[in-house]
Amino acid sequence: MLQASTWHTLCLTVLLIAPSSTGSVDRVSDRTGYAGRIKTRVPPGTATDNMNTHGRSTAPPQCDCTTVSPIWTVACTAVNDLQSHYAVAELGVWKNADFWHNQLCLHAIADFTHRAHGLVATPPSAAVTAHHGTTTHTGTTTGTPKSGSTGVGGPCAAAFLPMIARAHRTFSVPIVDSQGGFDDIGWAIAAFLRASDLFGNTTRARTDSDPANVDLERTDTPSGKAVGNNNTFLRDANTIFKRVDAAAWTDLCGGGYCWQRGNCHSTKNPPYKNAITNELGIFNAAELARRGANPQALSRAKEIWTWLNQSGMIDSETHLVNDGLGKDCKNNGGTTWTYNQGVVLGALASLAVQTGDQGYVGAAMQIADATLKHLVSSNGVLVEPAINDRDQQSFKGIFALHLARLVEVPALPSPKRAVYAAFLQHNADVVMASDRLPDGRFGATWQGPVTPGADGDGALQPSTAATTSAVMLLTAAATAADALSRLG
Repeated sequence: MLQASTWHTLCLTVLLIAPSSTGSVDRVSDRTGYAGRIKTRVPPGTATDNMNTHGRSTAPPQCDCTTVSPIWTVACTAVNDLQSHYAVAELGVWKNADFWHNQLCLHAIADFTHRAHGLVATPPSAAVTAHHGTTTHTGTTTGTPKSGSTGVGGPCAAAFLPMIARAHRTFSVPIVDSQGGFDDIGWAIAAFLRASDLFGNTTRARTDSDPANVDLERTDTPSGKAVGNNNTFLRDANTIFKRVDAAAWTDLCGGGYCWQRGNCHSTKNPPYKNAITNELGIFNAAELARRGANPQALSRAKEIWTWLNQSGMIDSETHLVNDGLGKDCKNNGGTTWTYNQGVVLGALASLAVQTGDQGYVGAAMQIADATLKHLVSSNGVLVEPAINDRDQQSFKGIFALHLARLVEVPALPSPKRAVYAAFLQHNADVVMASDRLPDGRFGATWQGPVTPGADGDGALQPSTAATTSAVMLLTAAATAADALSRLG
């Protein structure tokens, strides 16, 4: 991710080959925000792309929100809004979004698709909760899935899985590897990990020609032999993580990941060690280990957390996480962005579940409590220290997503679970009442107002980033309510 003080637009020229006998090429410029070199074919029978659709030849599929459990209806509506305004389904990208924002969109859609269960589903067991929702709801349903549900990833899987798979082909390993920031790459790893939960032990990602009810959880070949863990999302997440781990860790300031690839080992221009790159490192390493893709990564997750916790980046008085370290390897007093308080919660939650060490829960509660004390408005709504670009428009939703993961940890004390779940629900209620336009786009200031009109980078303007952030919040509120009903 670009530092919050920096914003630039990366442009992608997508070549769409129109389905015609002449094979004519329609060249479309679309601000998808990554330095792509992508060619994709418009599915046969669809209209030739044009600028009016911003890279879309067909409207993206929508989930039938009447098929989801009532607790998920609001989030379902918001996901549909995000897709209808911004998704370019046949390319697997979201428009008006840079590389890392596309990864947030992918993460948000995959997280919702996996979590939202249908009307006939029973709440997941505590054992499922202990795995942070990585077991699909197919194991907890009773009776026959409601019409429209594939039984994999809940009732919205048929609508969203094809685009999720398409995103994987668009954001291939070389494209991800080409990013200059290790935090940008970290967001892709996290998104791949969440998407991997929807595909099970499949030998390939779903393709557009697959039937809507394809069994993506199949674990054997036609001959009946097990294929093992060939989930391509999971495989690629592990491949990319190993490359980051080898390149980003340096001894400067006692360890930790550097932020930018270009100067990681420079002596003339010392690399920047920041919070978010290392928090993503902890989270991704722990989640790879938890999924069995890289058991050794758990040790690395612990090591990065130990370094981060001792680095001084977490303010000893406020317990908020500052942005990074200065050249003197001391806390630089940088802005306490909400996402810096968030990703670490998900990372510590994963470590707590896997190790049983209550110390991780305690550390997470300290940061979460500090956030609810220092980064909220007088009416209890999460606020960003500043919102001047689409990076900053994204941050609060990331915090909400990871706070919900902490709520799911069985070892979290029940009173805290209730407080965090209530906080998320209150914010969700305020967002729906004050920060949503009639057309379904959301603004970046959750207590509103949101300015009608074109998308923009400001605090009161709608955008892909702000709408994705709202989707993350609404999904988090439902996740936390679900966990509260199961765990108390």
